Amino acid sequence: MSKLNVALIFGGKSGEHEVSLSSTASIYRHIDKNKYNVFTIGITKDGRWMYYEGSEENIKMDNGRIWLIKMLK
Repeated sequence: MSKLNVALIFGGKSGEHEVSLSSTASIYRHIDKNKYNVFTIGITKDGRWMYYEGSEENIKMDNGRIWLIKMLK
């Protein structure tokens, strides 16, 4: 059976930004990657949507920034 595609969208402009990062890191760590192709999309505090290609450890907050690789158009 083929894997299902799943998108984890995290971050955002709200005051819950950091909570969203922690929650997403936990989900990413525990999701069954044998069943799902996981795509992660982060939203910066200023509202930019970006595709994330990294580990769950780096999804977490680092000096007020999230590690995002490629801006989505």
